[in-house]
Amino acid sequence: MRYLIFFWHWFSYLADQFEEAAQKVSTEAQARRVLNDVHERLHGSSISTATVRNYGLQWVSRKKGEVAPQTHASYEQATNHFIKFLGDHADDDMEFIAPHTIARWRDENAAKASATTANNKLKILRVFFTSAWRDDVISGNPAAKVSVLKTPGSIRRPFTASELTSLLRKAEGEWLGMILFRIYAGQRLKDIANLTWANVDVERAEIKFTTSKTRRHQVIPLHAAVLRYLKQNDGRGEFAAPLSV
Repeated sequence: MRYLIFFWHWFSYLADQFEEAAQKVSTEAQARRVLNDVHERLHGSSISTATVRNYGLQWVSRKKGEVAPQTHASYEQATNHFIKFLGDHADDDMEFIAPHTIARWRDENAAKASATTANNKLKILRVFFTSAWRDDVISGNPAAKVSVLKTPGSIRRPFTASELTSLLRKAEGEWLGMILFRIYAGQRLKDIANLTWANVDVERAEIKFTTSKTRRHQVIPLHAAVLRYLKQNDGRGEFAAPLSV
């Protein structure tokens, strides 16, 4: 009977706390603070939380082993910029970050750079908050509620045959090699620039390398024009030497 009386008084106390809280709460963030206060009164400690700053640093460090180096650099830059934008609020519980705050950060990026840059950073922040949600750190993704900005339309066209002929006629040295590989191998300029003689098999007329962005292993046959260029710039005695010499 004593236990029943004890629990009755205990639940009555909790009911009084929630009733008092309900009269003061006008936002979700305030509700969480009230619940945290109740938890602290009951258990002597606050509800464990993750701040944007702490989780951001952990997330960026974890991503280093999961994505390509340039992708990781973009993640790190966007996350650090968002933390700086939040100021002291970067040390708040991640649950307190509202969509309108992220929208202001998006707009600031657009004003300082471009809508495209702002959208790219917003997409990174969506990945960031999605990871927090999957880690059970937050109950939802506030960045997913923020729309991307409209960007001016652009149309890309390929080079014409006459333009390519003009480029090849004017280019010399390493630029001739870069253009030939771009035309006939169809790879990113960064990957072409990183090719060395160790990637070349002249006898089999092919190159082998791993792409920097997707880490995909590629084996690409070489066109006769590329082979002629390589034979004119034969540096196979130094396997670490770049192809575009």
